[in-house]
Parts: sequence; structure tokens; C-alpha cells
Amino acid sequence: MYILSDILKQKRRLFTTTTIMNHQDFEPVIWRKSNNKNRRKKHTDSTMKTNNKLDSDDGIYTIKKSSIPFQLSLRKAREAKQLSQKELALKLNISVSVLRSYEIGTVVPSNNVRSSLNHILSTKLPKP
Repeated sequence: MYILSDILKQKRRLFTTTTIMNHQDFEPVIWRKSNNKNRRKKHTDSTMKTNNKLDSDDGIYTIKKSSIPFQLSLRKAREAKQLSQKELALKLNISVSVLRSYEIGTVVPSNNVRSSLNHILSTKLPKP
């Protein structure tokens, strides 16, 4: 019969790092890129078109802004209903800063938001 201390000694011997790690190989694996420059990449027509678009892109973009009549009519309709920007934004379920940007013309509202504005303010706002 084994004595408890003998069993514990055997378990300790089994779990020491020297006995567990002896069979493992820890040599580093190095991946190298092949220098085969003659290899051609296959491009499909869609990737060629995309690349041509990107190459011809001059990087000049215009930001669409709303018209001055839209800005003025939005503000006047809101004031006629005696609503603050915060109250109207809550009714539209948008943030106050977005409503403010609609009024100053830096952002053009989507068709859904414009129709909601028309409904809440009971007016027909011009197209931005």
C-alpha cells in the first residue's frame, strides 16, 4: 500500500516543468515572403474599374448644404408654433445639435425627417 506522502511525491514529480517540457520543441518559426516578382496578380474587371476610379479621384468633394429659404422657413415655422429647438428635437426624435445644423444649413435633412417636420410644424417646407 502506498502511503499518502508517497502519492503526493509522485504527483509532484509528474507536474514539474522539467518533465513536462522535455518533449516540446520551442524553436522559432520564421515566415518569409517569397521574392517571386514575376508572379502576376489576377484582377477582375470590377477591381480594375474600382482602381481606375480611385486613381482618377482628385479628392475634391462638395458638401451638400440646405438652401437659405429652407433654413428661414424652418426657423420661422418653429417659432410660430412656439417650440424651442429642444422641444422640436424631442418630437422628431433627433438631437438638438442635428436640428440646429438643419436650421443653420450645414446638414440637409433626409426626406423622412423633412416630412416629419412638415407634419409637426403643419407647414410645407421648401426643398433644401
